[in-house]
Amino acid sequence: TQPKAPFLQAKSLTFSYSALSRPAFSGVDLSVESGAAVALVGQSGSGKTTFSQVLAGLHRNYRGQLLLDGQDASSMSVSCYRSAFSMLGQQPALFDGTIAENVAMGLDFDPSQIQAALERAQLLDFVEQLPRGVDTHLGADGQGLSGGQQQRLGLARALYHDAPCLLLDEATSALDPQNQQKIWQLFRDMRGRKTLILVAHQLDAIEWVDQILVFDQGSVVERGSFDQLVNARGLFWRLLSHSSKTGN
Repeated sequence: TQPKAPFLQAKSLTFSYSALSRPAFSGVDLSVESGAAVALVGQSGSGKTTFSQVLAGLHRNYRGQLLLDGQDASSMSVSCYRSAFSMLGQQPALFDGTIAENVAMGLDFDPSQIQAALERAQLLDFVEQLPRGVDTHLGADGQGLSGGQQQRLGLARALYHDAPCLLLDEATSALDPQNQQKIWQLFRDMRGRKTLILVAHQLDAIEWVDQILVFDQGSVVERGSFDQLVNARGLFWRLLSHSSKTGN
């Protein structure tokens, strides 16, 4: 059976990297229905990536409240809370081992499921052309793969681990346009079955999400659907106009 997608809530969430530094973000509220897709957008340094990391349980010393299916995250063990998330960033953490070992990473091997995850991540054709296939040995940090192939291998791992919440931070930035389009379609198809948190710079690719949070200097300054934010002609509209002109 498919794991149930979580219902996530953040209440007045604030986080600082140290007691002396200004908060990376402060006073953020978020409510994500099970199976919904939420995009976090904003300029570099606005707090969106740190916020996503706190949601995924990578930082625990936050202020405010974080709830997973109504349960306070502070009352849960770190491993129990984090098991609800598969997280994928621009640079996946690949290790010295085979492609199959990098996909399974700590889970039991299921060859057919490994193959299925590679196929959904648009990497199976490449792997099958290698002399040793999924048993091909990679160097540390995915040495031997291009940046786009590394990202797709990281995605295959996230799909294989099949956590109910998928958190993606610019996870397609190194892909060519054709594969990028296929992976974004995969994300769209997951909506309703997985809870999706997307940190996105490619703003024209998130028209379909349920809710967009716009970060600016550590605060959420706008939220709504794609159309609502375009019609508001605020910061999101300006960021979208700029990205259209620069081709990002």
